[in-house]
Amino acid sequence: KVRLFQRKENIQFRGEMHEMVDEPIRESGGKIEYLDIPVHHYGTLQEKTAEENNAALKKTNTKIEKNQSDAKAYFELGIQLKNAQKFELAESALQHSLDLEEKSVMQRLNLAIVQQKQNKIEQAIDNYEEVLQKHGNADAHFGLGFCWFQKKNPKKAAEHFAHAIELNP
Repeated sequence: KVRLFQRKENIQFRGEMHEMVDEPIRESGGKIEYLDIPVHHYGTLQEKTAEENNAALKKTNTKIEKNQSDAKAYFELGIQLKNAQKFELAESALQHSLDLEEKSVMQRLNLAIVQQKQNKIEQAIDNYEEVLQKHGNADAHFGLGFCWFQKKNPKKAAEHFAHAIELNP
């Protein structure tokens, strides 16, 4: 996520929910680079109330109704459903997001997580491994470690847990 950017009049956050500045930066001729520094985000320390969750779901569904080819909206829906522990519905939304447009490893990573939660271990492994082909990701290694542990392969599990710790001590 873009967290630091030059303040310019033509660079504004866009979106009704989970606003982003990526597109306005690119449209203005700017470029986005990845920094190897942590940026701590404390926006989700407090759990949302059921009322807040329902309002967020309603907003996301409205976004989807307005534009059924919005991969980001389906991703947001998948995350909200995952957080509500509605894993089967979350899997469907996340898969639809990927089918529309694969924009980020986070789509596939979260798909793997909800598949793992449903004990769809083989599918989760495939998706975690695809994430790792694109990006060295501690969460993907951790998920693979858990999957291999579930499959009773402690050696592979330990290897992935060790990689997860290396990437995110």
